[in-house]
Amino acid sequence: MPRTIWKLPGADLCDEVRRYLADFAQPEPDPFCDNQLTCNTTNLDELWKSIAGEFRFGRQMGAVPYWGIVWPGSRALARFIIDHAEYFQGRRVLDLATGSGTAAIAAARCGAQVTGVDVDPMAIELAEHMAELNGVQCDWFSGDAFSRGEGYYHKFDWVLAGDIFYDKDMAERGCRLLQRLAHRRIQNLVADPHRNYRPRKGFQVVTQMKVPVIPEIEGITMRDVTLLSIKSAV
Repeated sequence: MPRTIWKLPGADLCDEVRRYLADFAQPEPDPFCDNQLTCNTTNLDELWKSIAGEFRFGRQMGAVPYWGIVWPGSRALARFIIDHAEYFQGRRVLDLATGSGTAAIAAARCGAQVTGVDVDPMAIELAEHMAELNGVQCDWFSGDAFSRGEGYYHKFDWVLAGDIFYDKDMAERGCRLLQRLAHRRIQNLVADPHRNYRPRKGFQVVTQMKVPVIPEIEGITMRDVTLLSIKSAV
């Protein structure tokens, strides 16, 4: 039986997402992620300008299109998942702030049952498209990843979070959620590319790696990423 794909009511923007990608990026195998197909723009500002005046889902698309780039946190998560596929095969995985779905798709390729969530509906459209290109299915929904009913999260075995430490509110809310889930013995894996609001305590270091990044975006070619497991606060 095919799995359910969560989509916003009446939303069918794949053609428009593909148009954006035709102008700014092409799906390419990512050697760091076992040649998983990903999309990256090297000009985030121009992509942002191209969609800033568009109206989608009843609102003006003024948000920064973070989904146009595979950020180092998601890339590090994907690499870890690929290298430790046995941890995820047959497991139920939730990918918070999924962006273009890189970590979620890596988990699905390893045999996990995956749900990806992102506040930006355009990210979800792109993530679904990238999952199709990679030959996997995930469940997707757009909304606030950190404020669903507590019972919703309890069905998962793993919760992933990529680059969430660039924003103070997101970092604090994400860590509080993961602390609660850790208390229920739900495993979590959080990527820390050494952003401003990374936690100073309450975590265990899982591994560290150097991750290739887009020099036009980050001003460097490699970034150090630490994978953390947030501990229960109780």
